[in-house]
Parts: sequence; C-alpha cells; structure tokens
Amino acid sequence: MVILAIVLGIILVLLFWILAAPLSLRIDTYRGEYWLKWWGIGSVEAMILHGDIVIHLQAGPWGKDFFPLQQFSERSARKAKQKAKHPKKKRRSKISFRKAMRMLKTFTVKEFSLDLDTGDYVWDAWLFSLLYAIHPLRQRARINFQGRNECRLEVENRLWKLGWAALR
Repeated sequence: MVILAIVLGIILVLLFWILAAPLSLRIDTYRGEYWLKWWGIGSVEAMILHGDIVIHLQAGPWGKDFFPLQQFSERSARKAKQKAKHPKKKRRSKISFRKAMRMLKTFTVKEFSLDLDTGDYVWDAWLFSLLYAIHPLRQRARINFQGRNECRLEVENRLWKLGWAALR
C-alpha cells in the first residue's frame, strides 16, 4: 500500500511538473539563436553551420542532431520516382477567433526588439515617424537607415495556461 502511494505521488509530481514547467521560445537573428526549451524536460535548437541547417533535439540525457536540408533533398529524389497521388482533403480544425485570442494572451513576452531597414529612405522615414508616434513601440522597434535587419524575441508560456484557455 505504501509503495502504491509513493508511485502515485511520483506520478502526480511529474504531471504537475509537465503542466507547470515554463515553455520558452527565443528567436535572435543578431546572435543566430533559435530555440524552444521546455525547462527540465527538453529543448530543440536550430543552428546554421556553413550554409546547412542543423536541428539539435535534447530530451533529458538523450541528444540527437538532424540535418533537414539533406533529408529534404533525399525525399525529393525518391518522390520523383513515385507516381503522383491525389492528395486527401484535410479537415480544418474549428478554433474560434475568440479562443485563439485567449490562447495568444497567455504568452508572456520576455524580450522584444526590432531593428529594421527596408532599403528605401522614403519608406524608412514614414516608418520612423509611425513608430515614434506609437509610444509603446518607441523603445522596442527602431528604424536604423544602415542596412541592418535584426529581431530579438523571447516568449514564455506554461502548458496549464494554454490548456485552461483552450477549455474555456
């Protein structure tokens, strides 16, 4: 009986951890960081090395590297040999706009900054005046007139928040 209580306790603690562990997404074009981390459970990181994309998957102590561009070229060569099949019609999930907005509101933006240059001085001047007029974006988004385009974004959420917003 005691063993059953211990096993049940461990399962409940693990379930609580899965629901409460922060899920973070970071996109940083300046440093070349692109990752999705589920703290204490695993992570997915994308890196660009010598013109090839490497996706590193880490789940606990287990880690694996994938090269999607190489796999894509191998698949396209195989598909050229196969006959064309009629694609099946996909059913669209029916998520209402209100539910989608509730789910988006559960995300917390930890960091956001945008450096933008369109390459057209007139368009940049219009965007500069527009961003200056919108006060919350004034510190976060910048028009630089120097040819630099950079974006830094980090958002965080927890699985229980997404589930609660989806069920409401």
